[in-house]
Amino acid sequence: MDLSIDQALDLAIQYHQQGKLNEAKSIYEAILKSSPQNHHALNLLGVIHLSEGHIDSAIQLISKSLKIEPNNPRALVNLGLAHDTKNNIKTAQELYQLALQLDANMPEAILNLGGCYFNNKQYDLAQSQYERLLKLSPNHSDALNNLGKIAENKGATGVAEKYYRRAVKHYPKNSTALVNLGHLLVQEGKFEKALPYLNKAIEANPYSALAHYNRATVLLRLGQFKQGWYDYEWRIMNRAGRRYLLNPATRAQLPAPSTLMPIELEGKKIWFLGDQGIGDELFFLRFIDRLKSSGAIPFVSISEKLEPLVKRWGHVILSSENSSDTAIDYIFSLGDLPLITGMSCHSEIPGSIQMSPLQNKIDQVNQDLAKMPRPWLAITWEGGTRNDERQLHKHIPLEQLLNSISQWHGSVLIVQREPNNEDIEAVKSMFGNRMCDCSEMNNDLEYALALLNQIDRYIGVSNTNMHLLAMTNGTADVLVPLESEFRWMAKGDKTPWFPDFNLYRQSSDHTWNTALKQLNKKLLNS
Repeated sequence: MDLSIDQALDLAIQYHQQGKLNEAKSIYEAILKSSPQNHHALNLLGVIHLSEGHIDSAIQLISKSLKIEPNNPRALVNLGLAHDTKNNIKTAQELYQLALQLDANMPEAILNLGGCYFNNKQYDLAQSQYERLLKLSPNHSDALNNLGKIAENKGATGVAEKYYRRAVKHYPKNSTALVNLGHLLVQEGKFEKALPYLNKAIEANPYSALAHYNRATVLLRLGQFKQGWYDYEWRIMNRAGRRYLLNPATRAQLPAPSTLMPIELEGKKIWFLGDQGIGDELFFLRFIDRLKSSGAIPFVSISEKLEPLVKRWGHVILSSENSSDTAIDYIFSLGDLPLITGMSCHSEIPGSIQMSPLQNKIDQVNQDLAKMPRPWLAITWEGGTRNDERQLHKHIPLEQLLNSISQWHGSVLIVQREPNNEDIEAVKSMFGNRMCDCSEMNNDLEYALALLNQIDRYIGVSNTNMHLLAMTNGTADVLVPLESEFRWMAKGDKTPWFPDFNLYRQSSDHTWNTALKQLNKKLLNS
């Protein structure tokens, strides 16, 4: 080596800072051949290994550097990051704490320690670290963003918005701050206000799946369908971390339909996969006839529970019934049917698929409920997936819902999927023997279709039952939370997707008082 060790190390660090990792890596390795105990080269080579995804070798290199120089706070933080990546949170936390014992004001150690607490849902401890960091750097973008997330998790959305706005003010091109603010405004039902921030987030980072997906929910609610469907495609990246679906046969990633547009549909055999829940599968099947009118031949893979209904509907070929030697031209998600078929305005919204319930199921329903006095009111109070930040969960407090229907003079049927015993007892305590737990219907969709066809009224949040109800031309009183699916639009008491349904919206202060008063008044007048 023509350069001295110190000169070579300086050059390698310069390359490293410029992002020329291969050049930096070669020099670090050359230094270690000449000087195997050089703790700087060991540490920094470990950092490169970590960036390349070679976590175990990164841990070995950085650990070796710390055996030589145990009082290097930066190496301790780097080793903590490596363990963090392996989800060894406890070890990472201990390493960050050791680093802070050596350098109490080291921003990276404070930030990462806060991250450990945050990931463990120890929000108060995380908050103390981020506030500590703000004292050192009053406008630290990560600290502001993370404090906003903590405030959100605690339900303090006003505080969260202030943190995000502060981050955006000081870092107007910070995509994380922009998308966090936009996402919060979407959750608050402030769709028009969210849109500019989501647009800026995508300008700053065109690959932000969360920004694209949130913009999709806004645009689709506002009736701006053309761009909305393109953005909606990013839901898969947002949820699964990959750009599009995997081929079920080869497990290779499939091309997103937006990369193939415009798609020639005439004579093409297209296999559609469900990538969301049963309700969404039913919802998007309404586009199948529009696709077929373009000359395409659709095959569908859907939830097993839904197969008997769709088979009876008869408008598509189920993949389970398709010969394996059929040559398929494209594989797409059911959720991208609107994009593929070019739906762009309200007048092109197709109605729900239509089906009549089976007579033997109707007879079974009437036999099962023969002792329940008419009229029959079916209720639900939850929809979606609980305890999963990536999935939408809709909920109205059951006590408030029950109070609003307390004067119902007929029977109340629980059609909620998997209600807990406490909820069942709450309904029973109000309606006594006029309450019937029909939640088992969710395990037999043909039975559910018949029951929903026979009820006199339905009140609840959006779930699969709404789609089944629409299939039989039923009506519903839909309780729409601030954060809900795009199909309930941005405002108003009607939606073009379900024109016979009546909507009652949660207020901007997150209360249901106004919506339930309106619902109660309508019940009393009916």
